[in-house]
Amino acid sequence: MVYFNKGNEGYKPIAPDSEHIFSSFGCKVDSIAVDGLYNLVRYEKELPKSLTVSAYQEWVENSWKAKHGTYEAAQRFVGKLLEEVGEMKDAYDIFIAEGDRSEDVASELLSEIGDVLWCTTACASNSTADLDAGIKLRMYEHAMGIAKFDKQDSKPFEWRKKIAEMATLQSDLKLSDINEAIELGYEPFDSILMNISDDGPEYSIDDHIMMIMTNAVMLRGCVDQQYCYGELGDTVIYTEQYDSHGENVRLFSSNVLLHAYYVAHHVLGASIEDVLKKNILKIDARVSAKKVDKTDGVRSQELL
Repeated sequence: MVYFNKGNEGYKPIAPDSEHIFSSFGCKVDSIAVDGLYNLVRYEKELPKSLTVSAYQEWVENSWKAKHGTYEAAQRFVGKLLEEVGEMKDAYDIFIAEGDRSEDVASELLSEIGDVLWCTTACASNSTADLDAGIKLRMYEHAMGIAKFDKQDSKPFEWRKKIAEMATLQSDLKLSDINEAIELGYEPFDSILMNISDDGPEYSIDDHIMMIMTNAVMLRGCVDQQYCYGELGDTVIYTEQYDSHGENVRLFSSNVLLHAYYVAHHVLGASIEDVLKKNILKIDARVSAKKVDKTDGVRSQELL
């Protein structure tokens, strides 16, 4: 099931660019190849001051090395995602070992979290997954999965009220609102039977890192199945098959994002906007310098 509660004018991700694959969601896009990178006609350089999930997702669709809506793009992004998740874990381990004594170590972890968000978002777009809808659905599930017991000493779940409101918004989710929910105590972790009591559960940052890694691996499997491992031939992939895998892509992508947001806030004290602004500046600089990948040549210090 896919929810579009913003009307027909809301953002829609990319439909598959193949005569053998059909989808009921997303939209066909026109790509312009410039300097070996594929850019969308609909891309706008100026991002809104109040950054939204959808605005960032649309921005991420600029400057791809593989054509949009293809298995080649899917392979590239899931491969890079697993690589970046590993680098994020390494950066986190170094940060914990050195504490907050090194500003460079903290900056590196912030950068690696941004790379994870970028790759996850690009992968979702290429698989026709609307992350705004996906995150709203996860928040709805978390809000509805709470067991609120009537205890005199219990504190109200302010974060539950916040995410319940966000889950039913008929407008784009603002990253600042997600950040506020996390500040209020929202922890995007499922409990057994989605039944979270006042007394718990309590998870460590290592648990959240593990969930990022696990969901990234699950995402790879869904994308491979969605595109039939690139072996299309003359096979027609019916809408239900492609879109059902797309639902799973949306789920696992949303999980990666929410856990990464949580880690950024609780480890670095960084807002989601802090992470993405650094990521946007870095990606823009790499694209301008034609150093998108490590294989494009040695990068200068400011591109690292």
